[in-house]
Amino acid sequence: MDGSTVRRVLVVWLACLATAASGQEEGWIEGRVLHEEGGGVGGVAVAVEGLDLPSRTTGPAGSFRLGPLPVGAYTVTFALGDESAGREVEVEAGRTTDITQVVAWQTSFVDSVTVYSASRRQERIVEAPAAVATVGEAQIEAVAPTGQFPKLFQGAGVELTQSGLYDFKLNVRGLNQSVNRRLAVLIDGRDPSFPLLGAQEWAGLALSIDDVESAELVLGPSSALYGANAFNGVVNLITKRPRESRGGFVRLTGGELATAKADVRVAGRIGDESWYKLLAGYTRSEDFYRSRDEGVEYSVPCAALQTADCLYLEPLPLPLDEDRIAYLSGRWDRDLGDGRTFVVEGGNANVEGYVLTSAGSRFQITDLDRPWARVDLSAPRWNLLASYTGRKAEALVLSSGDDSFTDEYRVGAELQGNWTLADGRARVVAGASAGQEDIDSADPQGVQTLLPEPTGADLWAAFGQVDWELSPRTKLVVAARVDDTTLHDVQVSPRAALVHTLAPRHTLRVTYGQGFQRPNYPEYFIRVPLAPPLDLSPFEDLCAAGGVSCGFDRPVPILAVGNEDLEVETIRSFEIGYTGILADRVLLTVDAYATDVDDFVLQFVPLVGTELGRANPNFPAYMPPPELDPALAATLLALLEQGLGPFYPFLSSEDGLPLLAFNTPVNYGEARSYGLELGIDAELARDWRGTFHYSYLDFDVRQELAAVPFSANRPESLLTAGLHYGRDRLAASLAWRWVDSFRWVESINVGDVPSYSVVDVAGSWDLSPAWTLGLQVSNLLDDVHYESFSGDLLERRGLAYVTYRW
Repeated sequence: MDGSTVRRVLVVWLACLATAASGQEEGWIEGRVLHEEGGGVGGVAVAVEGLDLPSRTTGPAGSFRLGPLPVGAYTVTFALGDESAGREVEVEAGRTTDITQVVAWQTSFVDSVTVYSASRRQERIVEAPAAVATVGEAQIEAVAPTGQFPKLFQGAGVELTQSGLYDFKLNVRGLNQSVNRRLAVLIDGRDPSFPLLGAQEWAGLALSIDDVESAELVLGPSSALYGANAFNGVVNLITKRPRESRGGFVRLTGGELATAKADVRVAGRIGDESWYKLLAGYTRSEDFYRSRDEGVEYSVPCAALQTADCLYLEPLPLPLDEDRIAYLSGRWDRDLGDGRTFVVEGGNANVEGYVLTSAGSRFQITDLDRPWARVDLSAPRWNLLASYTGRKAEALVLSSGDDSFTDEYRVGAELQGNWTLADGRARVVAGASAGQEDIDSADPQGVQTLLPEPTGADLWAAFGQVDWELSPRTKLVVAARVDDTTLHDVQVSPRAALVHTLAPRHTLRVTYGQGFQRPNYPEYFIRVPLAPPLDLSPFEDLCAAGGVSCGFDRPVPILAVGNEDLEVETIRSFEIGYTGILADRVLLTVDAYATDVDDFVLQFVPLVGTELGRANPNFPAYMPPPELDPALAATLLALLEQGLGPFYPFLSSEDGLPLLAFNTPVNYGEARSYGLELGIDAELARDWRGTFHYSYLDFDVRQELAAVPFSANRPESLLTAGLHYGRDRLAASLAWRWVDSFRWVESINVGDVPSYSVVDVAGSWDLSPAWTLGLQVSNLLDDVHYESFSGDLLERRGLAYVTYRW
């Protein structure tokens, strides 16, 4: 299937979805289920008596929507476990009836756990066709003062690899990287990654953690619904709707590393049908990073030709010694009737100071702007989303002392529809998307600093999933997605799952899925100096004698070059999972999986001297201009070989100009892994909850280059445990994470990471309904350690805060 065929299919698909979106006006019911002690109740089955319509499951905030419904009076029922309730509701033509159901049910929290990301629709976690980890409200509140979004998932057994305060690598199931992009991340459906690398820039999210309503992590290949880079899974963050979170807060935070932080949130109503939300924040803090111009924090400085178990010295000290982050965003929601809602939001984050670790260098961000916008038109049966994500950055490349500049953006639109068929036994989700990315790395004088020229890509995709109840106890879920882009060949990503109910609240799942990760733009196109250019002007005299210019009159650069022929990395995964609720108090998940990965993108592979021969065919061996006399050409090559010695094989040319291409990315390698994941989330006693997660990985490399080995970049075993107490005005939590020693292997960053253990504590006390005092300490025992080789040494950070709410 070529790109033009895919684009024609997408046009037809979008037209069909648009037709489905133009349904008749009918009445709707929308609302929330709240507990009398406060908070929404998730997992509630909401149905309408007398109509043959499937029930809806409330989300984490207790929200639901029903319709379209014929005009008339109905009884709406609410059920969760053994508890139930009902109420009379009047449905009017062309209008949405808004109701709030308050309950006093004594149900366990495990019954109310719901997820959206596994199927792109709300469902109870025991019904999901994939392994899913969720983050509760207590954990969101415990992490919020730090401003470190990846820590939301630290209790879920993930590979949470931290360098500085905001330089995180969040991953699952191995193959971690300094700039990790094997987990797709979405915020209200928008991809916040920056296009140049496709990775997340956690410091640049114009968002407060307090504004997150639900946080979910789907484990395992998820490209069937989410496309490129949902290689090992997807992180889905849903923020609070202003209509359900009216009021606001101001939080002031201070503590170690000279931290001073302020966050503000305000939400309210405008008239009868509109709501607004404003977020703002400012952080100023020192960080864990240190200059490496005179020495290194651990290991030893790299000597000549040393490529492992050492840290490279940097020519310049860090120009900045603290982080500064400021963000501002706003949102406006409008109820259009008929169950439809229109949302417009946007914002910007300005960042300076934080250090980003990559495979070949550290970068210090000296000035960064991350503007974004989102427009969403949603209805019960369809949703239209358009978004913009921008990035304009200045940074210092610490390995060379050079400045880099990028001006980049991503725009996209996605239309998704959902239908219920066969008397409610089949549920269908389908959609299509289109987008564009553009990147320019020119400095203020117009000189490119990372790429040879401005570049970008057009992106198209279509996806669909069918959820079919084969019997009252068994359902089949089949999904697939087609992705096309101007960067690589068409990718088809299937997934299939069979979910069988062993007993009420106990399910067994068998899943097969495929995913892919596309190379980023530097891997395709980069031209980065590795050393000062060579003066080879004497060789130009020989060319001039033949009346031809060979280009040696200019300095000859020594470069790492991109590879435009790269293929995507692919993964195939087979999983068996169990999810069950035990004794009404324990949510138990067990997942075993086997994966095969092919076509790794290996960075910094020598252009010559490996089993690949000449690794990048775009840079063949240097040949003199064809106009040069053959005898002179032969003499020139002989002199170049004599003069350059062992560097001669790296001599090539581009656009008629000579260069030395030393390193390049290539596709190579096969690996198989086997893993086991165990999760326990338990209500230990009244007001007490405990969590325990363990993950095991056996990583077997089947094929690799002798000169460029690779690794899972995580230990065999990871272990986390947590304890939370919450009652009346007091809340406290304890989180422990243990990581065994392992070998970090990534390009020129190769070395051992010793075992480490991290304990985090948090507590808060409500002085009154308006005022709260709190404490949050990361790495309580001050276990000084590093979590990736070449990353920063991490120490304790304690914070205290005060919050005023209204």
